[in-house]
Amino acid sequence: MNQPASLTACTGSETAADVALLVLACRAPGTLEHLAQAFADHRFRIHVHLDRKVDLAAYAAGRRWPENLRFIADRHEVFWGGFNMIRATEALARDALRHPRTAACVLVSDDTLPLLSPGCIHAAITAQPDRIDVGLAKRNPPFLRRYTGWFFLDSPATSARPLETQDRIVDVPTLDALRRLAQAQARGKYPLPEVWSGSQWWSLGRPVLEAMLDDLARDAWLRESFEFAAVPDELVFQTLYANRLGLTARSFTGPMLTDMTRTPAPFVFHSCEELPAIPAGKLFVRKVADGAAAAVMRRLAGSWEVA
Repeated sequence: MNQPASLTACTGSETAADVALLVLACRAPGTLEHLAQAFADHRFRIHVHLDRKVDLAAYAAGRRWPENLRFIADRHEVFWGGFNMIRATEALARDALRHPRTAACVLVSDDTLPLLSPGCIHAAITAQPDRIDVGLAKRNPPFLRRYTGWFFLDSPATSARPLETQDRIVDVPTLDALRRLAQAQARGKYPLPEVWSGSQWWSLGRPVLEAMLDDLARDAWLRESFEFAAVPDELVFQTLYANRLGLTARSFTGPMLTDMTRTPAPFVFHSCEELPAIPAGKLFVRKVADGAAAAVMRRLAGSWEVA
């Protein structure tokens, strides 16, 4: 495993503000258990959204969750590429921001492990809370069409993922959403200054995140335009962040290491030997195989001790 150049011993203040981990969970309870145990620390809070399609009792069976982890009650049925991913993220963020000590939130998946020690991660996020990948979508036309086109991927009937034919039932909520889509088409998409895209995984400080959540809650036209976009988790926060700051050039500061260069993409890690060189600024790695999480976590933690 190649260590990041910035890996140094880190210490944190006993009075430091909290960092919240926002976990989008679906099918990696073993990896989440190791992530949670690593962050069983008073400086962190762990908020977990479990896809509504998954039974919570089965997901949590036999797992040891630390006291600073909670499964949120506001759950959504998440479909790849659909707006329910944004609804789940909003629910996590609102839950975390109810705590006055929460200074920053980090969005991760349940197949994520830390590349650095919790102390180093807390120090890094405290020093630079806003870490998000953004690039101008107009320079990548397929990504721009994900916003300018009209999509609804939040149901079994319209899911982009393979499903059995008999599972693609058109229910009443789907019909209602399609009626709203037709009405929205008549008005057109919200005229954004620019459309930005980037990795779904980010960290954001409280002031920036609260402002973006307010934008989504206050402006129905803006929200509906994203609701009927494709893969909005790679558009919404990226666009609101970059336009709010008036960015004009791409920026890649996201905290998550994801390997899109190998097959399957994203590449699933079964050992630390498979990790690529770790770029500076990467704090977490995702797509760790659930059955390999214990061994990978031991190797990662061992590297912190000798650094």
